[in-house]
Amino acid sequence: MKKISELLTKFNQLLKSGTETRQTTVLVINKYTQAGLDEKKIKIQNGIARISASPTVKSEIFIKREEILNELRKSLGSRAPKELR
Repeated sequence: MKKISELLTKFNQLLKSGTETRQTTVLVINKYTQAGLDEKKIKIQNGIARISASPTVKSEIFIKREEILNELRKSLGSRAPKELR
């Protein structure tokens, strides 16, 4: 029988990986766009990164989408978002 601390450790690791994915996504987007986004503006769910920003920033992200996604794949591997919206 597993101890509850083991289960909580696994849950904690999942939360940390989600935070790390969001942080890396923000860093890469800011690197390519100089948008100045912060973590609160990005939500990642089901492999889709949803970005809350002005239409101008979203357009710039869309233009550089392939470069951003390639960098994320290199940095995060399978945890990288598959799409930016």
